[in-house]
Amino acid sequence: MAPIDVKQLHLANIANVAYGYAKILREVGAAADVLCYDLTHILSLPMWVDGDFEISVADEWHPPQDHPDLQRVRLPEWYRRIRSRDYWVSSRTVGRSLLLSREWADAIVQASQRYGPRWTLTREDVLSYRPLVDALQASFFTGYDVIFGYAYGAVPPLLASLTPYVAVEIGTLRDTVNIDTPLGRLLALAYRNAPFTIVTNADCRAAAEALELESYSFVPHPVDEDVFKPLGDDERLAIRNSLCASRHLLVAPARQSWNVKANHRYLRAFAELVRGGADATLLISEWGPDVRRAKRLIADLGIADRVKWFAPAPERRLARMFAAADLILDQFGTFGTFGLIGPKAMACATPCLLSFDPALHAWCFAETPPVVGVGEEHDLLQAMQHYLTDEPARVARGAQSRQWMLRHHSKAIVAQKMQEIVSLVSGASRPKAGFDALRRQKLALRRVPQAVPGPEAVRLVAGRWRSVAAHLRRLPARVGRTLNGLRTGPPARLRPARLKADACIGIDAALGRLQATAPLNWDLYLGCLNRGAQSHKAFPPSSPGTPADPETDLFCAFLRPYVRGQVLDIGYRPQPVARYLGDHPIERTTSLGPVSGADDRPFRFVPGVGEYLPWDNSQFDVVVSAASLDRHYLLDLATQSAFRVLRPGGHLVASIIEFPGAPSYDPYTTRMAHPYDGEHLFRIDRTWFLPLMAQTGFREVEILALQLPYRQLFMSFEKPALGSWRA
Repeated sequence: MAPIDVKQLHLANIANVAYGYAKILREVGAAADVLCYDLTHILSLPMWVDGDFEISVADEWHPPQDHPDLQRVRLPEWYRRIRSRDYWVSSRTVGRSLLLSREWADAIVQASQRYGPRWTLTREDVLSYRPLVDALQASFFTGYDVIFGYAYGAVPPLLASLTPYVAVEIGTLRDTVNIDTPLGRLLALAYRNAPFTIVTNADCRAAAEALELESYSFVPHPVDEDVFKPLGDDERLAIRNSLCASRHLLVAPARQSWNVKANHRYLRAFAELVRGGADATLLISEWGPDVRRAKRLIADLGIADRVKWFAPAPERRLARMFAAADLILDQFGTFGTFGLIGPKAMACATPCLLSFDPALHAWCFAETPPVVGVGEEHDLLQAMQHYLTDEPARVARGAQSRQWMLRHHSKAIVAQKMQEIVSLVSGASRPKAGFDALRRQKLALRRVPQAVPGPEAVRLVAGRWRSVAAHLRRLPARVGRTLNGLRTGPPARLRPARLKADACIGIDAALGRLQATAPLNWDLYLGCLNRGAQSHKAFPPSSPGTPADPETDLFCAFLRPYVRGQVLDIGYRPQPVARYLGDHPIERTTSLGPVSGADDRPFRFVPGVGEYLPWDNSQFDVVVSAASLDRHYLLDLATQSAFRVLRPGGHLVASIIEFPGAPSYDPYTTRMAHPYDGEHLFRIDRTWFLPLMAQTGFREVEILALQLPYRQLFMSFEKPALGSWRA
């Protein structure tokens, strides 16, 4: 089949499947690129496909990428690996209609509602992916005719919606059907609305039918039969001798994940094999969550001298091991099918033993794969004994496996199937699917013209402002607001006398005023303040803003579009410059906090509290509060004070850990029995916090909810410019 002039993006390189497919397509002339985002696992790195080395890997999720052997592997120009947070964009710098707006999130929610309550998403479920989707859409999706989304990589093209996409399941359909989570519901919607879905695991057809997918087909996993191939007798013997001193070699490359792979079954069967007198060595891969468990079982079975562990191996080294082995042991769980190990073993003409259900594969292959299907440990033991003692049978099964692989699982077969799908999705023959309706809807949203106020509208707004301003001047001073931008605060019972704009007080006076304003819970607040100060004195790795804090990178990316001009960082911690402001000029950075002196800061630091900021009105362009809002004593005063010192059009950008259900906070009239926890007098729930911000006068710009693993909220609010105010 001639290559199709269609530019493809293969998204999310899980287990190097995207790289494998793109490499096969590139060999036949297709324009296929790979974008691997936010993956650090060893098998997301193409070096393990193209390299030939042996290195130790202590952590499979963080392999030593600076190792010289890895550095020597030249990666193709069509492969790119990124951290999406490095490409986060602001809706103010890119046309909002191109990004994941609230309006489009609501359209996605409506699309999910068609499938019933079990599959219904919330706006928050969708908008939590906004930074990722906006980054990919703005920087990487442009110019591609089709996007292949692997596993959860199908979610961004669904939410971007303007480019046709193919969902590629690599076992994820099993979880999508059974696990009720926001990601599971998003994946289900991505599969259901894709113009086409590729199924790579034979047993996942049942899940595809359960989701009522309109268009899907089986495509074999990408396996290179030119790398995985039989060896000559002399080469095979030489490799065998380098791996073990036994007569027989068995290789079990699957990860140690007993609930999925049931590795314990082949370990027990192998123990019985060697007890029966077989001269054999078992070579197993040292990766997966149950490695320690496997080592304990090996010791208990008394076969430690017959088992050798090997580090996760690159493809070329693995291919030599497969070709030198007498038998390959795959997975023995309940799936009844193979993934990548089975076809690679067959390509090497080595018999592969696994739990196998031929009926599951009838829709995938015209000829049953010649693997050795075994289930229980007794059957596995008998199969090992048979093929190790009957060499002609073993050689015949291996030759049969190689021929079957070339007929039904070769690169040519994969390339043909993939190009047929590309033609179907990108051409006029694209099947009718929910994606098309979503795409038309988003295109319609993009065409909605932006409202431009005419002279009448300007006069109306100006008239309304004069009317409202006159009304406010007639209100009592304690509930009114000045015309310099100060807004009405919280309800009257929470509203003490406001700090005058020109008052500048020190921290001692500020603390005294706090106590006088709300004496009921003062002792509790002091206890929380002191405990918080002590816990941060040691500069712990979890301190917000430090390089070791895993949330700091995310908050840096969220904050970056807002940082400009004069910045005030309100923090309740003793460390120097916070990392999220490390790139901002120090002469334009000011910090305030109650638990540290000024001698440990490389920029202007003022001891104080956020409730009484010692600056005149409209002094700052940005106020930052990282993990500090819930450490104030009088939250309403703190938000009013931040509003006051911001210039019109300025932003308050904050991060907090949200506690859904946390009660609204009233330190003025309600005596608290105890703090919410050791260092916090209260915690924040947005159901009462957002109305407080609106009453203060802030306009909500964006809120991002993330599970990190706590419920982290990144929020930005704007102090409206005078001309943009609405009554």
